[in-house]
Amino acid sequence: MSFLNPAILYGLAAASLPLLIHLFSRSKSKVVPFSNLGFLKRLQREKIRHLRIRQLLLILIRTAVILCLVLAFARPTLRSSAVSADAQTSAAIILDNSYSMEAIDGGQRLFEKARSTASAALDLFQAGDEVLLIAAADTGDASALVPFHNFDLLGRLIERQEINLRRADLSAALARAAYHLQRSSNLNREIYLISDLQRTAFSAFVELGDLRLFVLPVACPDPANLAVETSALISTILEKGRLASLQGDFVNRGTSPSGNRLAQLYVEGEKVAQSTLSLSPGDSLSREFKFVLNRSGLVAGQLTLEDEHISVDNTRYFVMNVPEQIHVALAGTGTAILNLALDPVRRGGGLFRIDTIEASDLRPGILDRFDVLVLSNLNGVDGAVVADYLDNGGGLMLVLGPAVDLKFYNNRLGPRIGIPSFTQVLSGDQFSLGEIDFTHDVFKGIFNVTRPDFERPRFNFGIRTEAIQGTIPIMRYGNGDLFLFEQHREQGRVLVLTSGWQAPESDFSQQAIFAPLMSRCIGYLGSSTGQGSNHFLVGETLDLILDPSLLDLTLQLHRPDRRVDRVRPRLSPAGPRLEYDEVDRPGIYKLYAGDEMLAQWAVNVDVRESDLRPLETGHLVDRYGAIIIDPPDRAGQIVREERIGRELWALFALFALILVVLEMILYREKGEVPLGTEAVT
Repeated sequence: MSFLNPAILYGLAAASLPLLIHLFSRSKSKVVPFSNLGFLKRLQREKIRHLRIRQLLLILIRTAVILCLVLAFARPTLRSSAVSADAQTSAAIILDNSYSMEAIDGGQRLFEKARSTASAALDLFQAGDEVLLIAAADTGDASALVPFHNFDLLGRLIERQEINLRRADLSAALARAAYHLQRSSNLNREIYLISDLQRTAFSAFVELGDLRLFVLPVACPDPANLAVETSALISTILEKGRLASLQGDFVNRGTSPSGNRLAQLYVEGEKVAQSTLSLSPGDSLSREFKFVLNRSGLVAGQLTLEDEHISVDNTRYFVMNVPEQIHVALAGTGTAILNLALDPVRRGGGLFRIDTIEASDLRPGILDRFDVLVLSNLNGVDGAVVADYLDNGGGLMLVLGPAVDLKFYNNRLGPRIGIPSFTQVLSGDQFSLGEIDFTHDVFKGIFNVTRPDFERPRFNFGIRTEAIQGTIPIMRYGNGDLFLFEQHREQGRVLVLTSGWQAPESDFSQQAIFAPLMSRCIGYLGSSTGQGSNHFLVGETLDLILDPSLLDLTLQLHRPDRRVDRVRPRLSPAGPRLEYDEVDRPGIYKLYAGDEMLAQWAVNVDVRESDLRPLETGHLVDRYGAIIIDPPDRAGQIVREERIGRELWALFALFALILVVLEMILYREKGEVPLGTEAVT
């Protein structure tokens, strides 16, 4: 136990006064001879014994009264490490400004309540204290934070805080606070966490040491939130004038049924599909939206729900590259029949524009013009050039024939582009086509996958492949070895055929499945090309490798808020690189060179922030020793008690009052002998 006014403890010496008064006021009893009344003497001795016990009790009670009063004025506390109430404080206020704080409680946004709570917390500090303000949804270098000593200025800064559309990371915010406070020499070091305490915001445990963590929950007891979790294209082969499909995933994060809600799909600002949905609390569902692609090029769209309290997660943006034509380069042997299958009328006006090139032309300046590269039965390819082509979003079809050098592929090309090793040549007796994955995108729309009716090709040659992680089997031989499989490399796709398509290797090109399958394979590879990854979250950096010819042009980035920023690429080993980090809101970001649109990106909010389920405060108590302040208006009392200890003066004063009442009752009891006298014996 500690005392806030220890000097008062010298007053404990006054506890001896009742005993001293008793000793100094005693008078000696006199022996007075009297008649023989032995019975009365025995009665008197019993009464005096009872009176002496009462006198002893009175002395003890009066002594205890003085002790309690002195201790009450000394202000005892329970904390053995208590410090002065005037000790300086270093504190960090963590204000949750993520978009989940848009939830409404009692007609007021949670964020407005959080700002009011943070402003009220400034009354807990005094001159000489220092306070940090950390916004939970903001990122940055912890060492860049500057503490405030002017609390009026800090209060105005708190009032200017707004919702940030990034996801809150309360673990990172705690780590930033600990970084500063653990370096402070002040006796009081405190963290004030003002948040709705979403469980998804706590990503890891943070060691706080001896820092005090005060948690001021600002939560909505019955959150209501219906959100679009994802919007993803089901169709991977996109062609103008053809039907496309998009899947939307919806979830009800609230505590009440959503009722009938309308979900609408927009492409380039035009509504193309809609659906009605209804979700119970905690439920989720997926809906498919079908629409016709009416244009080619870079196309943007959005899947939208009707607005509610939290509206920012009611829309998911997406972009797609619908090629006007897929430019295909054919290199190697046996490509003439593929050319005929892709462009049977040889007019070049269809989906595919085909050029035949020599192996010596496989150079970066030439390959960059093509969406798909087909290497058929070809050796001596520069693996680094092919790898760069794939990294920039190109599509590669690799056809293995009898002329290929397996050692070259395994040592020079395969490791560069991430395909498995080829272990053995399969030849001799004919073998047929076996298992086929009809769910793969290259088969969609060719025929009825439940009852495929086509004559299966026969093979005299094949190459056995060693499966690795990431290999996606599409077609197998009858013995289980891979005939057609897919591998991904950065932003590019690779399709590998382990046999040729014409005699003497096989009769594949003579079967009815050849032309539609090759068309689907080239279309699948071509639809993956374009600007690479174009889906980002708020707060991430837009990144794009540009053609060197664009360095001399004026590049402008058009934001969703209609602001236009002039951007400059920087030089990198891969070429001119554009990096744009002011991605602070969802929507479509577009890059222009004059009137020509070069790229566009879909930016969405992090759906994890849509999950409003709170972390149990007991978890914070167990892991961090947190002090929960709920409601927040008790902050002054609780913080003071934690700083200086829980004061017990009121308890000691109550004990003193009870003892005084007891003393009065004993003193007035009939037969009381005044203090300091003795009865006659």
